Amino acid sequence: MAAVLPVPGPSPAFASGAMRYASMAPLVLGAGILVYMVSLREAHFPQVLQLVAGWGCIAALFLMNLFRKSRTGLWRYVFILISAFLALRYLWWRSFETLIYTDAIDFVGMTALFLAEIYSLTLQLLSLFVNLSPLERAAAPLPADRSQWPTVDIFIPTYSEDIEIVRLTALAATQVDYPRDRFRVHILDDGGTLAKRNDPARGEEAWKRRLALKEVARSLGVEYLTRETNRHAKAGNLNHGLTHSSGELVLFLDCDHVPTADILQETVGYFLQDPGLFLVQTPHFFANAAPAERSFGGGAPVPDESEMFYRVIHPGMDNWNASYFCGSAAVMRRTMLEEIGGVCGQSITEDAETAFELHRRGYRSAYVNKPMVCGLAPDAYSDYVLQHTRWAQGMVQIFLLHNPVFCKGLTLAQRLCYLNICLFWFFGVVRVIYFIAPAGFLLFGMSIYHASAAQVLAYALPYVMSTFIVSDFLFGSTRRPFFSEIYESVQSVFLAPAVLATLRNPRKPAFKVTPKGMGMQQEQLNALSFFFFAILCLNATAAAFGVARIWAQPEYRETIYVTLGWSFYNIYLCIVTLGALWERRQARRHHRLVVSGQAMVQFPRVRERLPVDLVDLSLSGLGFTSKFGFEVKDRERVIVEAASADGLVSYFEAEVRRVQRRGATTLCGAHFLTPPQTFPDVVHYVYGDSGRWLAVWDARERGIPLHLVFWTLTRMGLRGAWICLTFLLRVTWAWIRNVVDTRLKRAPEVKA
Repeated sequence: MAAVLPVPGPSPAFASGAMRYASMAPLVLGAGILVYMVSLREAHFPQVLQLVAGWGCIAALFLMNLFRKSRTGLWRYVFILISAFLALRYLWWRSFETLIYTDAIDFVGMTALFLAEIYSLTLQLLSLFVNLSPLERAAAPLPADRSQWPTVDIFIPTYSEDIEIVRLTALAATQVDYPRDRFRVHILDDGGTLAKRNDPARGEEAWKRRLALKEVARSLGVEYLTRETNRHAKAGNLNHGLTHSSGELVLFLDCDHVPTADILQETVGYFLQDPGLFLVQTPHFFANAAPAERSFGGGAPVPDESEMFYRVIHPGMDNWNASYFCGSAAVMRRTMLEEIGGVCGQSITEDAETAFELHRRGYRSAYVNKPMVCGLAPDAYSDYVLQHTRWAQGMVQIFLLHNPVFCKGLTLAQRLCYLNICLFWFFGVVRVIYFIAPAGFLLFGMSIYHASAAQVLAYALPYVMSTFIVSDFLFGSTRRPFFSEIYESVQSVFLAPAVLATLRNPRKPAFKVTPKGMGMQQEQLNALSFFFFAILCLNATAAAFGVARIWAQPEYRETIYVTLGWSFYNIYLCIVTLGALWERRQARRHHRLVVSGQAMVQFPRVRERLPVDLVDLSLSGLGFTSKFGFEVKDRERVIVEAASADGLVSYFEAEVRRVQRRGATTLCGAHFLTPPQTFPDVVHYVYGDSGRWLAVWDARERGIPLHLVFWTLTRMGLRGAWICLTFLLRVTWAWIRNVVDTRLKRAPEVKA
């Protein structure tokens, strides 16, 4: 094998990062001045000036956010400094003016709420730091001499996923644009291990899976590997693959992450540039919407929940050399993996833990902000819950077992970045506190937040408003307004107990595989919705009591007004969350994505090729429009001529299954009639072009007006709330009838 020939000295990207550190001095000085101003505000700023200062900063942030094209450089620094000032200003006021002891019970509630706010403020400040200067890397081309390209092993680990999902990923992996003698594809089967095959209960299934995957590997010309036991779950499976391969680099792919043809050419060059580089991570792109997105979108393109992380946050982490391994769609250097004994397995998020260990040793990572895999998000909320619970528990494990704040070897920036991603997963506990806090005062009279309406207007509201403006400034293109609150609300119920359990015993969580491609055969309201219905009723009851207390206790009116506003906001969040928990039917096997571009279609009866505009595309078919000048018939056979991004022209036979007239334009939906010998061409055409996934990303960007967002979310939430209410009424009525019928049957016996 040819050795990797690194360029002497630091890489250009690393040098650029060093320059960014040097340029931070003015910003640090400015931040220090702002902190000093916050500390002296009581001595110099009267109450009226505090009101003007708070809302003046909000006005400045709002105006700066209007200039969407000016979100880099000094403009971005000033915006973040003002945002940090509002956060620190609120923290100072909240810490020294509102914490008043009344009694033991109030003290417990006041402490819980204050700690929740400290958490939110800390996360806000860490987020500002992480996203200070996102790094967009220049391309790293490979040498013209292909014999100098490093050798690569492609790992596709699998456990219980559908065989066809594994086959599709392995087939696409064999089609990557890289010298065929310089890469090898390995299917790592953890569902057909010797231990499973010898298990009396699951042995037959394990044998069938092993034989089926071996046949897939044989037909595609790839390697099949399994092992004796399932020790250390996915990490152990990957490490077993490392001991049976020898490529200089390793491309990791989840078995449902179909790679594009250019994934190696877009990533391998960075390892030649930088000898200290251990990782090149790329985004995870999903063909289907997760349950919440399906509810939100109602068929319209909605940014995936993960896009904010992969499109915005990860480039920000890359600026601080803190981009970490996300388990798939990543290339790593074998020698550095072997130095730490392979993929780490102490936590159930083995990917992030591995990157943490290599960062601690001084190695560098890179992030290429271009989607080059197409994966599957969980279809059902139960699978969605399982996936996010594993992520939350794994990051809490890293926080407790490795302690990134005090771990030796990390830079200060890396410590803050890892602290940010670990702390984030505690949001479930905090969100539950925020849901029930207003009821503590309005229903039970607990004094947990001592502030007048004027103080709230001067300090609290400007800070709260700033969090929404900052979110829109940093993540507006990938996250619609209030969606972060809704995503967190949906997850809070099941993440809070999982995180608390991990805090009690950080070594207890076990790795569980997330089911993919299962589909949803019918619409249903998730069982979690009844918890949010209970929270909705709690806040609605608290609001009703609060309205009554306005006249009964006029001395508390200011506090009641503030808490009522909080309760109404919680009610709105609960209503919208109920709508998000409505699981829409998802029976399509191959998900169609909105695409653009052109193809040629030939109708045999017309005997000429006609240009068409593509509308959507999937592995099973495509949609196209054109002004044909004749009537297209249902079930009509056509020949589709399509060119891939690399210039390969393919011909597919298809059958028209859907015809819609839109004025002079005809929309057709065609189903591929794909014989086995042309299926690889379909896979290459559908999945091989990374530019297509970039276009889908752009199509998902936020473009809906704010008032329509509120209307859509409210309508969706009211539907979920109505379904919950009618269901509970039916259950209650059935219970009452059962009780009455039982007593009527017993009545004659008692009389006798």
